[in-house]
Amino acid sequence: MKKIIAIFSSIFWAGLIAGISFIEAPLKFQAPGITIPLGLGISQLVFQFLSKVEIVLLFFLFLPCMAHH
Repeated sequence: MKKIIAIFSSIFWAGLIAGISFIEAPLKFQAPGITIPLGLGISQLVFQFLSKVEIVLLFFLFLPCMAHH
């Protein structure tokens, strides 16, 4: 079960990175009324939250490794 959680966490993390980096970030600046300073402020909030999610996912990735020791 721990291995399945680790695999899911890896795939979920890759999806987050792809979605934010390649889809959300460029499209945000094409939205009506979004200025560069506003878009950069939104990006800062998004990436701060992403960093917190990555820390949680890292725990789930290393959980199976720690179980064997």
